[in-house]
Amino acid sequence: MSHEQPKTHFFRPVHILWILLAVIALRAGFYSLSDGFSLSKIKNTFPVTEEWQLPAPTAKEQKRIANICGQKFHYLGKGSQVYAFLSEDGQYVLKFFKCYHLKPVGWAAKVPLPSFLDTSRQAILDKRYKKISTTLESYKIASESLRDECGLIAVEILPTASINQEVEIYDKLGRKHLLNLGHYGFILQRKADLIYPKLSEWIASNNMDAAKEAIRSMIALIVQRSKKGIQDSDPDLHKNAGLIGTTAILIDLGCLHRNPEARNKEVFTQDLLKITNRLKMWLEKQSPELYTFLLQEIENASDLRWKPIKPKETS
Repeated sequence: MSHEQPKTHFFRPVHILWILLAVIALRAGFYSLSDGFSLSKIKNTFPVTEEWQLPAPTAKEQKRIANICGQKFHYLGKGSQVYAFLSEDGQYVLKFFKCYHLKPVGWAAKVPLPSFLDTSRQAILDKRYKKISTTLESYKIASESLRDECGLIAVEILPTASINQEVEIYDKLGRKHLLNLGHYGFILQRKADLIYPKLSEWIASNNMDAAKEAIRSMIALIVQRSKKGIQDSDPDLHKNAGLIGTTAILIDLGCLHRNPEARNKEVFTQDLLKITNRLKMWLEKQSPELYTFLLQEIENASDLRWKPIKPKETS
């Protein structure tokens, strides 16, 4: 009479592999559904220094922030540097910094590596730290010198005790988060329409007057920024600028830098030609009339003056 040995149950390597793949797939799926947003990713991780401390909002500004943040904000999207949320009335955008992109990586300098790789490692670290510094400096420039041109209501780079304002936001998955703005770096801006879709709308409805006003405002905005000695290292109109009514504003605050030479007509003219090149090619196909108008406005750019948003366009 034979006796069978009890079977031993265990995970084979192939089972472990499938489990790992399933975990990876679930993680990737959740990331896609949530757009990668989490509170941990907007928590400050860069050095807290006086250099990035901005002046406290005035009582009037505090009241305005409170009025705007009395409504809910729903997930709008993400950029390379921020997560954005749209107010229920559709008039404002609240942005939180992707702080994990600004996190120092001191541990990388401590990892043992062959000496011949030290130079390469240091170059990579220097590049990252320079990126952190230039990004934070860009936010500071916008706050100090381009508040109207960027449609800014408030900017805080660092957590600050000067703001004690709760706001209710909903992420892409519909999850509710109740935040105190004073605990985060954030940007509160007017909501602007993207330029190309808005121009397309006006062209389709033959509203050339509105389209021309917007084009003139765009040119004047670029010139005004330049005359303040400020340039944009990513001056892409289709995603980095927008329109409130027919008034153009800058909506991306992360690539600004100071350059006194930008005030010179020769410099800002070349800058302007580069920035509007894509728009010129697009208008040439969509509306010869607006294409010609754009060329005329560029020719007269130094005489243009950017006008702040009209009260009727802020309602």
